[in-house]
Amino acid sequence: MSIIITLSYVLILVYAIVLIVYLIGFLRSDERGAIDHEQRTFFSIVIAARNEEKTIIDCLNSILNQAYPISKYEILISDDASSDQTVLLVKEFIKNNAFCSIQLIESNGVHEGKKKSLKRAVDKSKGDYLLFTDADCTAGMNWLNEMDSILSKRPYEMVAGPVLYKGSGIISNILNVEMAALQAISVSSVKMRKPLMCNGANICLQRNVWLAHYDAMMKEPYPGGDDVFMMLSVMDKNYKNFYYSRSYNAMVYTQPAKSIIEFSDQRNRWASKIYHLRRMYISSLGLLVLLSNLVVCIFMVSSVFNKDILSVSLNLLLLKAGSDILISTSALNNFKRSDLIVYSFPAFALNLFYVPLIALRSALFSYKWKGKSYSN
Repeated sequence: MSIIITLSYVLILVYAIVLIVYLIGFLRSDERGAIDHEQRTFFSIVIAARNEEKTIIDCLNSILNQAYPISKYEILISDDASSDQTVLLVKEFIKNNAFCSIQLIESNGVHEGKKKSLKRAVDKSKGDYLLFTDADCTAGMNWLNEMDSILSKRPYEMVAGPVLYKGSGIISNILNVEMAALQAISVSSVKMRKPLMCNGANICLQRNVWLAHYDAMMKEPYPGGDDVFMMLSVMDKNYKNFYYSRSYNAMVYTQPAKSIIEFSDQRNRWASKIYHLRRMYISSLGLLVLLSNLVVCIFMVSSVFNKDILSVSLNLLLLKAGSDILISTSALNNFKRSDLIVYSFPAFALNLFYVPLIALRSALFSYKWKGKSYSN
């Protein structure tokens, strides 16, 4: 038993050290942006949409409300065989906003998937830079300003920005704590030249670069991956050409999962990326997180029946919780959401138990995304 306890302490200590390293990298990264500057980048904003009638108009309005010259960007919406009112709503929006360059690229009635939908829009784009977001997202008014400011300092091939959830309910607040920590780790991983993830709801690429890496992205059987696979392909060629912003002004807001099943499918889809990424450092980190959660869960449950290990269980719990809460708190402060710090422990508790369950489901069961089922 003493060997198991010792190994458990070592495991959680390694986990805590890794998180602290990521936290240091996050805090040492610079924001780069500056709102007051000459705006000069022309953006082609690309959105793939499938059955997004409830969110697409809010998304488009947030883009039109940018504090950025409307002559400096265009919007391209690529429909992926929507069966609801998405197409009709977009057409009406275009008609009512003729002062802005907005194109709807209609589908041929066949659900092709997100990557092919994006390609149809990119083919019709005019900008040197493509800025991707999702149809259920909204952007802050300085989103384009911030991206332009970053690119004005250096013409990166790819720039990623942070993403948080919309809403102010308890569930949204808890999920935002976890999301903020993931953003911090993502920023730091790029700085360390070992990128882990980025979000397709907020990425910007040079048009020629996106097209050059498109075939490599399409070779992956994963249904999404327009973000992470593209990021890794760009980083493999030249890591200096990728920048991950931690600026609050670069933030995009997305919809949280609306049900436990949708949450489970989403996390299953995220976890399944690990099987396709084929990067030892990503797999190793995923395994470290899984084992750390499992160890703490097992000790906490076991301590209910064996009081002799209660102190060990509490020590492991506090060490893991401390490192998790430290990075989420720092991220929330950076993203100007310090009001969510009170949800840090509930977010930690949720993550502690759902990660092993999602890992098990990801290994054994399929998941649904955009109305289709996928297996790992």
